[in-house]
Amino acid sequence: MPYPMSHLYTARKILDSCIIRINDLPQYYLGTLGPDAIHFREDFNIIQKRTTHLYVGLERENLDIFIKNWFENVVKFYKSYKLDKNHDFLLGYCIHLIGDIYNYQFIWTPFKNEFGRDNNIYQNECKKIDLEMYCKENAETCFFPLIKQSKSIDFFDLIPKKELDDIKNNILNVQYKQYETVENGESKFITYDKMKGYNNDMSEYIKKEFIELIG
Repeated sequence: MPYPMSHLYTARKILDSCIIRINDLPQYYLGTLGPDAIHFREDFNIIQKRTTHLYVGLERENLDIFIKNWFENVVKFYKSYKLDKNHDFLLGYCIHLIGDIYNYQFIWTPFKNEFGRDNNIYQNECKKIDLEMYCKENAETCFFPLIKQSKSIDFFDLIPKKELDDIKNNILNVQYKQYETVENGESKFITYDKMKGYNNDMSEYIKKEFIELIG
């Protein structure tokens, strides 16, 4: 699934389009990171993501049916809680999930068809591009001050406050602090320009398929 910079970049593109109205920017961007806070759960395993990413119980044998049902789950979830006091976080959270749906359909599945389930290739190249985006998109100036201002919450029964604290700390103080430069090696399936194109397409997908539907 997309790495943090892709989610933040996409969230900003959607915001810049003026198609949504946000009252609390820090909470919106924290929500955009929210689903992946589960990675910091002490007993984390990949099965748990089915719950936090709203596709628990869905069969994946037929791609079109899986995507349709997953999308409907996210829409239903948003509409059920859109009047909640944490609306801006909720919207960011759902935008993240629709971005994951796009990624599963148009990035991960084509990769899997070409390379198989070689997560080492996928993760290593996506991580490298994520670091490159962090540098080139000025994340320290554009995103980090807002994330720092955000307030962790207990998000229903999906993500507790502690896990949001942990992902915030990791993004702000760990994940990107240990790298001074981005190494440019040969890529088998993704480049910075290609990923940025995917992120632009993902933004349009989210606006058309999700934002216009719930607006």
